[in-house]
Amino acid sequence: MPPARRPSLDQLGTFLHVFRAGTFSEAASRSGLSQPTVTSHIRNLEEHFGRDVFVRTTTGAEPTVFGRELASQLAVHLDQIDRIVADEASATGLREVVVGGPHEFLVTCLIPALGGVGDRLPRIRYVPDSSAALLQALEAGSVDMVVSTVRPRGATFAVSPIADEELVLVASPRLDVPVGSLAELSAAPFVAFNRELAIIRRYWNTVFAAEPVFDASVVVPDLVAVKAAVVSGRGISVLPRYLVADELRSGRLIQVHEVDEPPINTVFLAIRRESMERQDRVADAAGVVLGAVKTYVARDQTE
Repeated sequence: MPPARRPSLDQLGTFLHVFRAGTFSEAASRSGLSQPTVTSHIRNLEEHFGRDVFVRTTTGAEPTVFGRELASQLAVHLDQIDRIVADEASATGLREVVVGGPHEFLVTCLIPALGGVGDRLPRIRYVPDSSAALLQALEAGSVDMVVSTVRPRGATFAVSPIADEELVLVASPRLDVPVGSLAELSAAPFVAFNRELAIIRRYWNTVFAAEPVFDASVVVPDLVAVKAAVVSGRGISVLPRYLVADELRSGRLIQVHEVDEPPINTVFLAIRRESMERQDRVADAAGVVLGAVKTYVARDQTE
């Protein structure tokens, strides 16, 4: 029996697309392949290894233990190949920089800030995700630049502060919020990003020197959706001022509790240290992004 043919780079790349996209159809869209071709590549790969790399489910493709191990070994090398090819293509304007960040910061701050500097940037692909997941992707080489709401640690990253988030306690003016005491305020319905009340807990610890001893009435793992729930009157919440600035100006939201020194959360821009040391195209783009966002935030705060 002749030995099985070794997988091609195209097949390995397709596997990585499926791993990152979570579905065969989305992987086909991202890679520019037909779905039957994606299916064929994965089938050939599984035949070569004699093991499944994905479990097909009703919602997509869940990687097996072996599939996760294979992805972790392949990602750095395939992404490096992509970067080398992209660097060669950059002379014709085809270079792409992958920028990751929290969905709400990308939509409300970063993308608008870059509107006036597009001619100084390469093509950009945005990847919304949590800071933790994106920093792992940055370390692995699958994204080039990350906006993180937590300070990146480790020698892998070159880090610069890009903005300060001022945290504010807000509600719909239609909602009757009791503010006579902390106990009364804590009895109001709350909308939270997670069950641990992460942002609310930061505000309570800093402003009231207390722990939030209540559960959220609504939990939505997306700050834009949290804002929408608050605007609709479902409850009160703590949100970054940049995210609710328009609603506060228009009166669709009110600030429930004002303090002289509101809690601040610093947002960071991170790239791989090797990019900074080489001063490559990613480092150049990071400098443009950093300056544009700082200018945009400063202008928004003075309006």
